[in-house]
Amino acid sequence: MKKLLSTLALIGATVVSLWQAHVADQQRNRALTLLARSEAVSDFVNVMLTEVATPDQPITIDELLTRSESLVSKGVTENPEHQAVILQALASYYESSSSAAKAEQILDRALALTQSSNDVGLRTKLLCQRAFARSMASNPDAEKKAIEQALAAPDVPPDAAAQCFRNLAYIAQNTNDAPGALRYARAAQDKLKQSERADPLMEAGLLGDLGYAYTQSGDAAEADRYYAASIRKYVEIGRAEHPTANTIRNNWGLASSSAGDITGALRQFEEAVEIARKHALGGEAPVYLVMNHALQLDTVGRYDEALAEYDRAIATARKMNNDAFVAVGTLGEARVHLLRGEIDVAQKMLDDVKTRLGKSIAPNSPTGTNASIMQARIDSARGNFAAAADAYTTIAELWESRGMSSAGPMAATLRARADVYLQQGNTDAALADAQRALAIGRKLQGTKPHSSLTGLAHLLLSRIYAKRGQQSESVAAASDAFAQLSSALGPDSPDTRTARNLMEEPLHQRE
Repeated sequence: MKKLLSTLALIGATVVSLWQAHVADQQRNRALTLLARSEAVSDFVNVMLTEVATPDQPITIDELLTRSESLVSKGVTENPEHQAVILQALASYYESSSSAAKAEQILDRALALTQSSNDVGLRTKLLCQRAFARSMASNPDAEKKAIEQALAAPDVPPDAAAQCFRNLAYIAQNTNDAPGALRYARAAQDKLKQSERADPLMEAGLLGDLGYAYTQSGDAAEADRYYAASIRKYVEIGRAEHPTANTIRNNWGLASSSAGDITGALRQFEEAVEIARKHALGGEAPVYLVMNHALQLDTVGRYDEALAEYDRAIATARKMNNDAFVAVGTLGEARVHLLRGEIDVAQKMLDDVKTRLGKSIAPNSPTGTNASIMQARIDSARGNFAAAADAYTTIAELWESRGMSSAGPMAATLRARADVYLQQGNTDAALADAQRALAIGRKLQGTKPHSSLTGLAHLLLSRIYAKRGQQSESVAAASDAFAQLSSALGPDSPDTRTARNLMEEPLHQRE
């Protein structure tokens, strides 16, 4: 009996040893595969820089990528999996430039190359990345299901699962799904920790993704914390000016803007644009950076500079055949013209954007939502108050349904609807919306010394109190507005000047 037990123990130990050896072989083979791929990508980059980009002829990054794609077609590497990895990297660039159709086309080629591949991780990454590319121009819900299906496949490696969850987080961001963006980013983090191979760039990027999710959720303090942690990580790994680090700076600038710190956001975008121009081929900053910089300029009333930036960005987007960016820039210019009182010009620009909805632009995307907001603003400017109020109510319900009831966009929507109610003479409804907007502004402001969200809510309250004949309350609210806006937007912004005037004008001269 003892001999039998000893034999069984020996067999068990042998099985365990064989299993451990099998796992070790798998890990070693995977490591060798990844090393070979890294070497293949490195070789490709060397060929790209020596054969595609010539030192005596300027070349844009788009031309470089287009020529690089043809190199893959000519078989710069014979290994189809290596070709697929290179195509995946090219597709990532097109995705970051919102050229979803081009990214999808390249990923289709990569998937065809790996049709008979046994590398589950590579296939899964390609499937998830293609689904994300498709989500930017088609049905996001259908593409979410495609990613979930890819994740359900057996033996998906943790690093591939991490990317897939990150793609789900991006879709959530792009459909204003704040809880989903947070949930998927955390799932990606968890999977990344389980991965055998450290990926500090993805780790740093995921910290930024969490910052974005907290911004959408209306938690400005947590957003700042995660954005700061992300930039620290990029600095720590020697990638402080890496393109993805600059994307984090862009998103942090948007977070600052959403929390009402417009002057702070301007500084962040100016830094990001400077870094981008220093490293970009041709010295051109990415279109999205230029447009976000323009948005801050028009928010503080620097309209001529904003229009110049939008013009520059739209021209670049047209060269790229990027319909989505052309629409974003056109909406930005429409906003500036409306702020200047040029209603018909704004409407014409908006009508141009509307022709793209449901085609290159998903109606429930941020751009689609902004088009609806712009129409409501134009309706209000033309005196179509009922239509404007209905539109703002629909938009407010959207923010509520997406977990954004305490976020910056909700505060802006409430202020806009309150202004419509005020124009209609319904001061009770206007007061309720303005007070709610003020509460959101104060929450987002946190310990920050100033906020445009808080200041603009006070400014609106001043006008409402004036309409109701409450002179002392109106002056007090205008004083509070001026204290916030003079720092958040600058002393020369139109809103700051309005607050100053409301502090000084006698009641009978007001609304």
